[in-house]
Amino acid sequence: MLISQQDLHEKLPSMQAWENTAWNEIEQKIQNPDFPCIFSLKAWKIQSLYLVFCHKGSPGNEYEDFIQGLKSYSEFIITTPESERLFNPLLVVFSPDFHDGHSLLAHGWEALNHAHRHDPSPWPDSVSRNPDDASWSFCFCGIEYFINMSSPEHIQLQNRNLGSHLVFVINARRNFDLVANGQTPDGQATRTRIRDRVADYNQGFRPVELGSYGTVENLEWKQYQLSEPQVPRPAICPFTQKKTGENFA
Repeated sequence: MLISQQDLHEKLPSMQAWENTAWNEIEQKIQNPDFPCIFSLKAWKIQSLYLVFCHKGSPGNEYEDFIQGLKSYSEFIITTPESERLFNPLLVVFSPDFHDGHSLLAHGWEALNHAHRHDPSPWPDSVSRNPDDASWSFCFCGIEYFINMSSPEHIQLQNRNLGSHLVFVINARRNFDLVANGQTPDGQATRTRIRDRVADYNQGFRPVELGSYGTVENLEWKQYQLSEPQVPRPAICPFTQKKTGENFA
């Protein structure tokens, strides 16, 4: 279920303990003025975040909450003018049931694969189906998305650690073209400012993957899951593109 930040506080008393814990951890992180993402800081302050708490479903449907929440969020993106949805990221918080001895980040890729197999819309013709192509990005309901995978596995990359749960921070990729276009001087300055804040927040550790969409040196999937010495990124993109015409929805 998609929950707006404004409605969340009313729902917290009736929510499960892990959901309350997860939100408290996220809130403590994002309300810190040193948190490097200035867009997340603004979204938190104006209470424009959206959340989905993903409970682990039955075998074969483990990520059903994620899929349904992403469908609802996609409907919001489609029906809302761009100028009114720039600071409305979606946070997907995965339950402790996913802490099953496997890497939480591996579960993240599995969630994306599962959602893709149940995508009700065809893959956009304008977006490459190959993650090793510079024009690839994850798509759902015909929308290009940027997925920030945050996990407690990250120690040096504290900006990619939002507490004790696996968390996706999802934005329509088009938003970045509007607020921090890497092809314009203002956009480049904004990106530089954020990346300097990332390095400061991480005690000088600067992820090598961050770049601009469309450049061969900085493929999108490598920016979804950043790497650090104790949390290596997979050598090959774990996303598996379904065959054209194949539909599991």
